[in-house]
Amino acid sequence: MAAVVLAFGPAVVFGSRTLPPVAMRRSAEYRWTRHPRVGSRPSLSFVGVGPETLTLDVVQVPGYGLAAAVDALRAVAATGAPHILADADGRPYGWWVVTGVSDGGSPLDGAGRPLSRQVRVTFERFDESVLTLARRTGRRILDAVTG
Repeated sequence: MAAVVLAFGPAVVFGSRTLPPVAMRRSAEYRWTRHPRVGSRPSLSFVGVGPETLTLDVVQVPGYGLAAAVDALRAVAATGAPHILADADGRPYGWWVVTGVSDGGSPLDGAGRPLSRQVRVTFERFDESVLTLARRTGRRILDAVTG
């Protein structure tokens, strides 16, 4: 049985048989405004949560992972739709979008094919309030149309 590490929506699974991650970095920013004060350090005011990103590094070697999985990931990313990102225990990380996919391979065999393929996937957290607003607005429009 293949181990699943993360799932991005219904179509993309990061795991031992598809896109096996070797490293994950998650970063969040928190925004503060400085207010200068005479004779002391500036005061700080919290103005909100900033961007949150997650980067996965994946290495595919012959016999593990499928080259088609990267193409599937690119196709899902190209839709521009946010999806739930969840870990192997089913814990959701929230709504995310793919902001970048880069890949390369080395060393190359005699036919010029990479013996291993390195893929970096970058996600950014999507603001759930936009989805909530869209659902509410969509319901109002549907109610108005179907009367």
